[in-house]
Amino acid sequence: MKYTLIITLLILSVFTFNLKHFFTYKELRVVEVGVNHLDVNGGVEGGIEDIIRLSLDKTTDKLSFSPFSKNNLNVDYLDKSGKAHCWGYAAYNNAVITKLLKNNNNKDYIVYQSRAKVYLFGFDLHQFFTNKGLVDHDISVILNKKTGSKIYVDPSLSEVFGTILSYTTGK
Repeated sequence: MKYTLIITLLILSVFTFNLKHFFTYKELRVVEVGVNHLDVNGGVEGGIEDIIRLSLDKTTDKLSFSPFSKNNLNVDYLDKSGKAHCWGYAAYNNAVITKLLKNNNNKDYIVYQSRAKVYLFGFDLHQFFTNKGLVDHDISVILNKKTGSKIYVDPSLSEVFGTILSYTTGK
């Protein structure tokens, strides 16, 4: 019964509309990720959304989803293994965004990883799962230092539904 709602929503998304516009997030806590040595060359023409889209492209090109992957907070390991679950997708995506911001000399944003609750149409999706791996979901958070606004980026669900960005207003 728990999964009936999820399956129904997924079927509806395929046939009627795109679910990516209906995801929202609630940050639970910041996740500390170690130093990485990921090399990302070049800059990006355009703004923060262009940087996010390029980072998502690089992340989804490099990684494939594996619920059993190890070392998901070690970006150097992820770069070699190519396997990750949501923790690794967020860590890798953040590493790419951070490098692209640095390459563009853009100091307006702080990028961090957050454990978060995922909502679809306002429903907490975590209530349907008991497996810790499915309950603990990590996302990328891009904080605008000037305005206080945030962009929530879900790299692992973006792999399935297309680019998922959720916005909050500033201070």
